[in-house]
Amino acid sequence: MKLTVLLCCLVAVLYTVSAFPTDASQPPPLNNNKGFRAVSDALDSALGWGGYDDPKQSKVRGALHAAYHEIQYRRTGNEREHERAKDQWGVVSGGRRDNLQRYDKEHYSSGK
Repeated sequence: MKLTVLLCCLVAVLYTVSAFPTDASQPPPLNNNKGFRAVSDALDSALGWGGYDDPKQSKVRGALHAAYHEIQYRRTGNEREHERAKDQWGVVSGGRRDNLQRYDKEHYSSGK
């Protein structure tokens, strides 16, 4: 039931999200939608999840945010979203968490 509610919320938020095109010399912004972040924070509170402060629960949050960024990548083609999704999966799996930073450094020499 909880997973169904989470997925429904994620789908609803994604319908309200848009990506903004940018100059190719600058990295395109990540779609860090404040509405989705607020929904995520509210779910953390309502379901008793500790968010990023609780290592076990941060894996759930990390998975949600990874899915969000991967969906944004599929919608927009913004490769930076895919790299951010991989960073979020790193929270879940204990893997790399610097994929976006490495991608930016390689493609934009900014390493943001």
